[in-house]
Amino acid sequence: MKCLVENPFERSTAATDLALAVVGLAYSNMLHARRQRDPYRARLWSAVFLNFALAAGFGAAAHGLQMPPARNRILWHPLYACLNVSVALMAAVATYDRWGLRALRRAARPLFVLAALCFIVTRSVRRSFPVFIVYETLTMLYALMLYCDLVRRARPGALATVVGIALTMLAALVQSSRLRARIWRWEFDHNGLFHLVQLVALPLIAQGALTSVEANSDV
Repeated sequence: MKCLVENPFERSTAATDLALAVVGLAYSNMLHARRQRDPYRARLWSAVFLNFALAAGFGAAAHGLQMPPARNRILWHPLYACLNVSVALMAAVATYDRWGLRALRRAARPLFVLAALCFIVTRSVRRSFPVFIVYETLTMLYALMLYCDLVRRARPGALATVVGIALTMLAALVQSSRLRARIWRWEFDHNGLFHLVQLVALPLIAQGALTSVEANSDV
């Protein structure tokens, strides 16, 4: 199809982005459906996956569709906005899981101000994705430390969340590399491989989130 890019690496990146969007949206709906069981936790996790799914959807269009460069650049604005919100929400739900609602209310404004600053910086520099990777890595490290503590406290779902976050951080390292691979007939560069690792990480994080919501249900 002429509307699709010819570059095989960009096609595989778009395909894996589309897969991430579908998976993320599915988990967002599953968690939203459980909002009566544990309102704050379910809504926060649902928003994490929803924003991630939206970012992946924009990524699929940016990588996979032929369009003028100016239009392509426009797509990256909502993409980065959704990614930054998703990461901030991840830190917020980790704060809530560890210390409760009062701590979440204190931390929410600084977390989202930091996300907004990261978005502004990524839109102001030429090589924007490395800036986001630094922000994501530091924020995920914060969440990882909190969930490691929750594993020690035997919190249901915490172990799956720890493994999922660790894989997400590994995915960031893959994206920063120059790795390439051929899997069946698909050609993957560092972006496509980054998405493949995330496709493994996402179900683990979702499993931890769903387990946590069910375990803390009042219904």
